[in-house]
Amino acid sequence: MMGDDKSKGFGAKEITYFGSFALLVNNITGAGIVDLPVLFQQAGWLTPTIAVIFMMVLGALSSAMLCEAMASVPGNDRFQGRVELTSLSKILFNKFGYYATQIVLNVSLQAMNMSGIIIAAQTMDWMLLQIFSWNGALEFYPHPGFSSVTSPPTGADSPFDGSIVLSLGFIIVMLLSVPLGIFNLDENMWVQNAAFILTVCIFFMWFGTFFAIGLDFERIPAVGSDQTQVLGQIIFDFAYVITIPSWVNEKRENVSINYSLWSSGIFSALIYISIGLFGGWALTISGDENLLDALTGSTTGGLNTFAVVLSYAFPLIVLLPGIPVYSIIVRYNLIETELCGLKWANFWGVLFPWIVSIPFLTGDGFVNLLNWSSLFINGIVNFIIPMLLFIVMRRMSKLKWYEYEGSVQTHEESARLPIEKEIAAVESDTDEEGELTDRSSIDSTSRDSNKLPTTRYHAFACLYTAWWKSSIGRVLNVAPEYWAWFLTALITQLILVAIVLNIVTAV
Repeated sequence: MMGDDKSKGFGAKEITYFGSFALLVNNITGAGIVDLPVLFQQAGWLTPTIAVIFMMVLGALSSAMLCEAMASVPGNDRFQGRVELTSLSKILFNKFGYYATQIVLNVSLQAMNMSGIIIAAQTMDWMLLQIFSWNGALEFYPHPGFSSVTSPPTGADSPFDGSIVLSLGFIIVMLLSVPLGIFNLDENMWVQNAAFILTVCIFFMWFGTFFAIGLDFERIPAVGSDQTQVLGQIIFDFAYVITIPSWVNEKRENVSINYSLWSSGIFSALIYISIGLFGGWALTISGDENLLDALTGSTTGGLNTFAVVLSYAFPLIVLLPGIPVYSIIVRYNLIETELCGLKWANFWGVLFPWIVSIPFLTGDGFVNLLNWSSLFINGIVNFIIPMLLFIVMRRMSKLKWYEYEGSVQTHEESARLPIEKEIAAVESDTDEEGELTDRSSIDSTSRDSNKLPTTRYHAFACLYTAWWKSSIGRVLNVAPEYWAWFLTALITQLILVAIVLNIVTAV
């Protein structure tokens, strides 16, 4: 399904470079950033720093490979159409691969949304109790009726700990978020821009607080004694690739994909490393505390009041803009693959996660389960599936050189893999975006794996530059799909290791 008609539930191609940068940074720097100082204190500065840099590069490459696969779809060589992740898998994968992608993507998005909803609602409930010394809720279990609290319970995750409730904080967060989920992605950009600016301001406030407290460089060794959480947390922090197709479909034509991906990735990596280091040097963190807990416990007077305000503001500023984005992506994919119409897509994407979250609002067990299980699911959908789509696209473009005559060409008399007639052409020169500078083609019998297909965007454009061919390419003359196979095998092993380490730690 191609097209960006607003009447079909999609947005227009209006996202600017600043909006793209803000959206990508917001998607990368989630609430998990508050756990980085304790991670650096436990694991040391070396391995988390290496892990952040590696996952930043891998996330950008995975996103770029997904974009090249999108550009291989006929009529979308300049991303002038609309191709979501599930519709791309429907084109490139067999039925099992398509259904698996559809299930894993939706489970991943709904899990992240439910986790964000629960944490945001709990934060809002605590904030209302702190400000007004009162909070209310409609209680379903164990004592149906209206419930209220005037003092915080000790050691609880919610003011209504142990009950199933529809809290005032939940209702406020829902009223703020649900309308944004019904809007399109391009219509949400003012929220994303504002959230990005506020988040950056909070980061600077944190750094100022760190220096006000004082830095103790002895708190973070080079290599710490506990490495078990490094892989799992950093992989989870860079699980943003599933948001890329919807952004690409609605960015302006003049917005560079590579520049957006790498600039936002590098910026986010620097933020991660800086907060991990400076927060770890400044704060004494014990037990299950995170950055926000340690800030309120390490400050006094006006600085403490400032830290308390930030402890409530940060989760809301980070989580609230992300909830409608995931809802929109669910809706886009359901409509794009024609699984349901706009009304039902809005229900499943926007309302369903809120309804399902209600029984789990007052505890952290379900959130922990979601976060733990999503390591496996997010690893698959954010890294393995995009790379496999790229590999299949490259493999089929080399094995089958179709003539595209204006309608979808069949693959072995089926419409599984439409390929443009230009896919057989090759080109030697590209610009920094990986786009062609010359549309001249050569004979289609030339099928060297290191020739550049003429789809407009290329994930590994550097492999075709004169510098690469005259230097590294002389020794390491490897086609892009083999790099993708290597990265797929590597990230698969890292995800499995992270899962095993989490299991060992839990036991």
